[in-house]
Amino acid sequence: MSSSYHKGQVYEYVSNDPSVVAGLQPRPQPQHSRTQRLGLVRIVLLSLGTVVIVAVAAFLGFLWWGAIASVNEGDRPNSHILRRILGPGWLLRFITISSLVYRVVAGAQAAAATEMIASLFLEGNGCLLPDLARLSLTHCQTAGPFQLACAAPRQLYDSANLFTSGLLTALLIASVATQFTSTILLTDFSAARLINDSAALNVAFGFKYPSNEDAKSSTNLFNPYAGVDYWTSRPSAYLRFAEASAPPVQGDGIYDTGATARAFLPFTNSTQRVALRRYEGPATVIDARVVCIRPRLSIHAINLTDVYMLSLSGSISVRGGYEGLDTSYSDPSSFACMVDVGKVSDRPLQQRMSLCPMDSTAAFIQGGVRPDLSSYTKAYLLINATSGFENWRDNGLGGTEPVTILESERTSQSQGTWESFNLKGAPDIGIDATLCFANPIPWNYQISAASSQDGFEPTLQWNITTGTYRSNAVRSLLGSTLAPIPSLERGLLKLASPANWSTADASTAFGTPDTINYIWTALRSQRYNVSLSLSQRENGDDLPLLVPHRAHIGLFQEILAHTDSNAALAMQALFFTLLQMSYSDYTAEFDVSAKASANFSQDVVIPVQWRGFIIFCAIAGIHIALVTTITVTFFLRTRVTALGNAWQAVGQVAEVTGGETVYRAAGMTDKQMKAYLFTVEREENSPAVEAQGSDEGPPSKRQRGFIARQKKTRCDEDFPCGLSTRNEASLGMIVNILRRIEGKIDDSKLDSNPTENHRSIAAALRPFNPRSPANSSEVLGVPSFLRQETIDSPAAPTDPNPAISFSAHQVLFWPAIQSALPESVKLMCQMQGATYSTRLEASRSKLPHSPSVDVSSDWLSKLSIATLKQLSDVYFTTFNLANPILDQKTYFQRTLGVAIDGNFGICIESCIVLVVMALGSMGQKALQEAGFAGTPASSPYAGQDAEMPGLDFFNEARKRFGFLMCEQDLQACQFYLLSGLFYAEALRPIDWWAMLSKASACSAYFWNSLSRDRDEWMLDMQSRLFWITSMFEAVLSQELNLPPSNSLHLEEHIALPKFISAQDIASFGSFRYPGDDPFFHYHFLSQLAHRLILTRARNSLFHFNPTADYPPEPVEDELIRQLEQWRERLPPMLQFNPKSPLTQAESPSDALVTAWLHARYFVARYHIGRPLLHRALERPASLTEGHLRKCRDAISAVLAWASVIQVTDTMRSCNPLKFFVCSQ
Repeated sequence: MSSSYHKGQVYEYVSNDPSVVAGLQPRPQPQHSRTQRLGLVRIVLLSLGTVVIVAVAAFLGFLWWGAIASVNEGDRPNSHILRRILGPGWLLRFITISSLVYRVVAGAQAAAATEMIASLFLEGNGCLLPDLARLSLTHCQTAGPFQLACAAPRQLYDSANLFTSGLLTALLIASVATQFTSTILLTDFSAARLINDSAALNVAFGFKYPSNEDAKSSTNLFNPYAGVDYWTSRPSAYLRFAEASAPPVQGDGIYDTGATARAFLPFTNSTQRVALRRYEGPATVIDARVVCIRPRLSIHAINLTDVYMLSLSGSISVRGGYEGLDTSYSDPSSFACMVDVGKVSDRPLQQRMSLCPMDSTAAFIQGGVRPDLSSYTKAYLLINATSGFENWRDNGLGGTEPVTILESERTSQSQGTWESFNLKGAPDIGIDATLCFANPIPWNYQISAASSQDGFEPTLQWNITTGTYRSNAVRSLLGSTLAPIPSLERGLLKLASPANWSTADASTAFGTPDTINYIWTALRSQRYNVSLSLSQRENGDDLPLLVPHRAHIGLFQEILAHTDSNAALAMQALFFTLLQMSYSDYTAEFDVSAKASANFSQDVVIPVQWRGFIIFCAIAGIHIALVTTITVTFFLRTRVTALGNAWQAVGQVAEVTGGETVYRAAGMTDKQMKAYLFTVEREENSPAVEAQGSDEGPPSKRQRGFIARQKKTRCDEDFPCGLSTRNEASLGMIVNILRRIEGKIDDSKLDSNPTENHRSIAAALRPFNPRSPANSSEVLGVPSFLRQETIDSPAAPTDPNPAISFSAHQVLFWPAIQSALPESVKLMCQMQGATYSTRLEASRSKLPHSPSVDVSSDWLSKLSIATLKQLSDVYFTTFNLANPILDQKTYFQRTLGVAIDGNFGICIESCIVLVVMALGSMGQKALQEAGFAGTPASSPYAGQDAEMPGLDFFNEARKRFGFLMCEQDLQACQFYLLSGLFYAEALRPIDWWAMLSKASACSAYFWNSLSRDRDEWMLDMQSRLFWITSMFEAVLSQELNLPPSNSLHLEEHIALPKFISAQDIASFGSFRYPGDDPFFHYHFLSQLAHRLILTRARNSLFHFNPTADYPPEPVEDELIRQLEQWRERLPPMLQFNPKSPLTQAESPSDALVTAWLHARYFVARYHIGRPLLHRALERPASLTEGHLRKCRDAISAVLAWASVIQVTDTMRSCNPLKFFVCSQ
């Protein structure tokens, strides 16, 4: 007996006899070689494409290696190719092209692998019939694995297809990752500095030596000495230079900075000097070496002049010999110097230094850049007066007779390079002196200098607090530190020092005319060899000494202060700065130039790490492994499929489904065809299509249900291959309809069950996810998670008990509380009813007018500007921190000035200022209560109320505002809110509510009539006022059951404030008002979010219907979760741990901002747990362990609140919420 079956698309005839059985001729099996099955094009694509992918990865690796090596080494790439790629900006282009080539090749290989996967489905374990056509066409030609993304999961009805589907899934993931290779590679990129190729330059470096024969020489065309006085000029910056230095030498009585050659960089552009990495060419080099020794000093005469100076004369000589100094010709040298002693009260305290150039030198510096020019060594006597003018005068030094100074205890008092003398009987009054030598003769040489990093050119920065310069960067650049720092670490270029500088003369090396440098004139002042004062004092034409620019003095004093009075380092920095200024000044006039070569660093974007490249290689490796695995599997599991053959694919579909099905499919869509195949009648019930021994030939309709699997089982009901018959289809439709009806019945039952519905209620609470204040500009209205106004509690059976009110005042009406109240309180509750607090407040008398203030209010004109400023500052330090009603900058620079200029007439500015004065008086009292301010001066007017300070100011404001009551603008709204704060502090909540209603009307008027010409600051201020009004309204209406305004519907349309500064008011530098601190801005937005959470708790947990059923637990849990999220997502500066005790306030912001944030958190915990406390008091038998735990948490919150509120109570007179302190 013969049998036939379909395995995939291959129709096979299986028989026990190899001969023809029952007249059915077996179809010959196609025999294709592997080359034919895969196709020549695909073989080339798979093999050559893999080579291309490896080549791309290798090329990118070469680029990464070169770029990272260049960054790490701080030098230019060794490879010329790398320099060409990285330098001119070709790197990004090459990477883009490389990743594009990779994506194209990988995409083509993925398409070929997809064709093989389709063949595996067809020839493997079969597929669903509706997917037959797609899979057949896919193994002919495809665009990629995404074409099978929807069909592959349906083939998992057979676990044997799991491996093939896994290959397809992995190929899909690899193909998706391939699309992001460029982005992945770019993650390794960052900005870096790269050295470019050497550039040939023509640089000017000096003046042509003046000659009578050359009339065109620049030195013959201008006077280089005209207007030269760099002592009294300020350096624009301290320029970068090249340096070759030896370690300093320090001995007994001597400090030698060491041989130091410094070359000026011949570039006028600061960017070029900073980015210079290598330079070879001409440059001016000076010997910056300075040697200071302790001299032998003889004082002949000393007088005190009337301009705070000493007239000092004497002789000086060198003690013995010193290494590095030639003292063989040393003879005592006389000197006559003026020494600046200043005054005892001079600030800031500095050393009273004076520099006295010597007419002759007592020694010559040996060695250095030009040993042959040592005769040009110059000596300088540096003198420090140890006390001020008054002390010198008080010790008898003030007449015309010379006074002899005694050399007392010279050994013990002299130290380092300083020789110390003092007056007889006055050990603290005297002078310190040191003798310094320098020979900074400039000369032009051929130099070579290099650096491994970019440099910098700092400037002196003024410290307004200390009254001194910030000189760290400058001192580091100039090497003025006790611990020597290598030149490269200071951002300088390392200068190559030749064995003999004279052989590197520029005129010889470059064949240029002889040059002359005039920069040595920088060390000359306008008055030859005059003494110089190196301490801060005023200059004058009649002074017998010169006062240099304060920048020179400041740097000199800073170096002395940070180097233990090291005169050599200070003198070296001073002289080099002056010479550098001179060189920079003369650069534009240089007329001798020569060729030079230089390398500069440049900003480039290159790879700086390997992570992205490694991920790229991993993706490429996975892709190659996947394609290889799919190819091997294709050869092992398929026999007849030849990829790329279109007619074979069409013929196999027609063979399996039959010509009738193919003919019918010509006029259908895929969706219609799928429905047709799943509903047509099947001729056989067997899941395996067996060929009966007949002459029917290949089956056609037999495979319409699905292509048979080798398993002899029917399709599972949960994964139907299709409904086999029309009767089965009708039955399935009926079953589905019944299931839908059953589901609706279950849903209706679920809605009627409040217990089961708790879960849906909890789900209705949207998660707490507030926006940060930095992004508040994108939020229209309140955060989306808080826009849901009410979470309806489920219906509950009628309960005769009264409703649980959100108002904390209503706790008095709880039966358990009533039983513990005194009889007088019970009587009050019975007489006034549930709204007792509102009734009692409404019956209070209004605020009185102070009888001591006359009608003309002359006392206002007597107020000083200082008083107005002081009370205004107090207001902004207290009330405005948590409730920023006013913009501090606008108030001080506009509002206050208008009120004062108008003599507090009838204008809105006067009203605002007067209310601010009233609140400032209250704030001053609060500061005194907390110990933050002393007792203020006596008030300039009578009638100051000790219990209600500021009442007179407030009454004056009300009197003036009576003429302005129809105003609706921004300032009117601010006036109402400020007046509301005053009423709140006066414990008059009803009057406060009246002011809020008017402020709300002003705000609604603005937002409902909004025009496009409003500036951003106005919109932001109006937003600020709206949300302040909204928060305070919520407190009053929820606690006292007062009617809210009609502007609440605007909440979803008004953005949160961004605290923009007014642009039309000038700012004074970088000055910022205290209220501009983002800390207070974040706090305001945080308390706004907290208020919205409390409103949600009120609407969700408390109700005013006749029933008093308790809210479901999921609602309470969700509100607690949202409150915790609010606390956890506070900005870092506002974060707090509720378990940590709050310390006493150290500033007003601690009591008015930080402490209130803690208090609000615990109040919210109490409100959310209050219904459960009511339940514990009224129905204790219904409590569970979970209820008891939550009650404990609520009581713990109350106890924690009690400790926190003590901190806020330290400023009791600045607490607008004191009436609601235990409820809001």
